[in-house]
Amino acid sequence: MVHANFLESLYYGGDVAAAATATSALGQSPAPSYAYGASLGASAYPPPPPPSADDTHCFVETHDAWRGAEVLTILAILAIVAGAIPQYIKLIVLATDKGNSLTALALLNVSAVTATLNIFILHYEQIKQCVRGDMGFDDCNTSLLTFYYTATWTILWFPVYTLAARYCSDEETEEVCGATRTRRQNARIGFWAHVIPCVGLAAPVVGMVLRGNCYEYEVRSSHTGSHTTALAW
Repeated sequence: MVHANFLESLYYGGDVAAAATATSALGQSPAPSYAYGASLGASAYPPPPPPSADDTHCFVETHDAWRGAEVLTILAILAIVAGAIPQYIKLIVLATDKGNSLTALALLNVSAVTATLNIFILHYEQIKQCVRGDMGFDDCNTSLLTFYYTATWTILWFPVYTLAARYCSDEETEEVCGATRTRRQNARIGFWAHVIPCVGLAAPVVGMVLRGNCYEYEVRSSHTGSHTTALAW
């Protein structure tokens, strides 16, 4: 019946009302109006419901509390802290960037930011539930362990580049891309060269927070995940 009414609407030049009138004259019931929502130039359907956990890469459902996972994550975070502290001490005590590759630190920063964005986007639905109090404290912790780990890594290691750049020599020169500058000048250029892309990658996530859902940003999450993998290699 819907198929027949659709063909009739084409015969009447797309005039749905005329097609419905003709159909009624033949003693047939016209198809429901929502079948012609597109022809009427208006959306006759209600907005689609949020996808289920099977239809999206976003983490929609929470995980049950598991102490073992919490303990392992805490140990991993402590390992991150233990690895970062010597770097800070060496830079501050020796007051030199010797032994540090600013290029490697810049790439590490971009990789950390993309990894954190990837995890934040995918876990955003769970984060909202935790903020609203829809989840228990233990369930929140178990569900967001990966986010805690990547955020801690980014927060601890991102400033290392800035600290190393501060102690770069202002007298030694080096040639980069055909231009000769001091090491400190190159360090400053390198700082903005990797911080600006990081800000550009993070800016659209503000739109996700304002809109309040992860589902429209799954593709961006895949892109940030690909960037992280490429930088890791």
